[in-house]
Amino acid sequence: MADHMMYFIADQLLVGDVNGVHFQEAAVSGGRAGRKDFRTQKTLPPVDSNLANNVWRTDKAGIADTKVLGGPIPCGQYTVTASTEKSFWLNLAPDGFIPIIDDGTRGGFAIHGRGKWGSYGCIVVLNGAKLQMLYNAVRSSKEVKLNVVGGTIQDTA
Repeated sequence: MADHMMYFIADQLLVGDVNGVHFQEAAVSGGRAGRKDFRTQKTLPPVDSNLANNVWRTDKAGIADTKVLGGPIPCGQYTVTASTEKSFWLNLAPDGFIPIIDDGTRGGFAIHGRGKWGSYGCIVVLNGAKLQMLYNAVRSSKEVKLNVVGGTIQDTA
């Protein structure tokens, strides 16, 4: 059985169990949420709060490293793999049909840490130490699935 995580867009929360490690951490998606000030290391507010974590804007594609901002990651199920090219970067590949990805509107999703640009649609884990812990757990797991939902964690109780 695969290890499993869930990302709740509205709650800005990534939870799950991966290779025996329980994970529950604040995470953001879209609107360049999750950027940090490199001088102070503090998390900055999103550039566009109408896109950040807005479950109704998952259709909005952005262009990385530009002023064209994207909304949060589209809802659906993804397979999670640890990148061999980028440190503490987790690649996300859709499992099955996700219309907005399959029609070419959106793509290239990942889980990563805070940085200069923040999120154009990826999931940004705000605590770097927790991201490293998750990355290592995914690397040593056989298979990890992520379910992205627009609702809240209360909806699953």
